Amino acid sequence: MLTDVPTKIVLPAPTIEWAMWANEHVLLTSYILGTFSILTIILQFSLWPIGIYGLILAVFIIIIEYPRSG
Repeated sequence: MLTDVPTKIVLPAPTIEWAMWANEHVLLTSYILGTFSILTIILQFSLWPIGIYGLILAVFIIIIEYPRSG
């Protein structure tokens, strides 16, 4: 007689490593975006108002992506 045993899906460890790798890259990118947005605003480049949106976006990305799983 066959019985159905529920199986638990377990994610492999490399999935977590890839997630942390992606998280680090997104954080680095948002730091760079924020830095160059600040420089664009301070130095008054021709499209400096777009730098304001870039800075807001960089701060938003950092807030969303910074929490890391333990």
